[in-house]
Amino acid sequence: MSRPPKDLTGLRISHLNVLEQISPGRYRCKCKCGAELVVSQSYLRADKIKSCGCHVHDKFLPGTRKLYEHWRNMLRCVDVRRARNIPGELIYPDWMDYAAFATWAISMGYVDGQVLNRVPFGKSYSPDNCWWVWRGESRGPQYPRRRKKINGVEFDLRRLSDDCGVPYMTLRYRLNSGYPLLDAITRPVGQQGKKQ
Repeated sequence: MSRPPKDLTGLRISHLNVLEQISPGRYRCKCKCGAELVVSQSYLRADKIKSCGCHVHDKFLPGTRKLYEHWRNMLRCVDVRRARNIPGELIYPDWMDYAAFATWAISMGYVDGQVLNRVPFGKSYSPDNCWWVWRGESRGPQYPRRRKKINGVEFDLRRLSDDCGVPYMTLRYRLNSGYPLLDAITRPVGQQGKKQ
């Protein structure tokens, strides 16, 4: 293989188009996905960097660009806890391999825009206590949802609260205090009144 010329401007190296030299030994490159990044000449010459990171996704599952980032964040979280000698929060051994994690994620219906959630918060990352939720549904550490049975129908209070526009704690208080379901979800917030 012949050595690339000293000035790499205009070359395509793996998934990167070299746009311009911005300083001695540093180049602005554009990845095939459209992302721009600055790469050192030595990394380009040695072919140590092939893309902005998107080629990892192409290797396994096209269309799941953020999935790899979720996997890396999970590993990073566990590494930080280990460095601080905090017990628990380990990863299911098979998930140390991205391909196994990605296969599980797709089988669980993962779509870009979702985030990884688990219950309880301190338990390890494993298939039995992790699932995907939309970013708006994730509220930090998640614990089992509080369900309430009313007239033989079981409701998820958090979801009912979101659907009705009544704050969760207000709805919970009203139902625990004996408000009829219709009053609990339709009474304006802050309005005092007798429950029936």
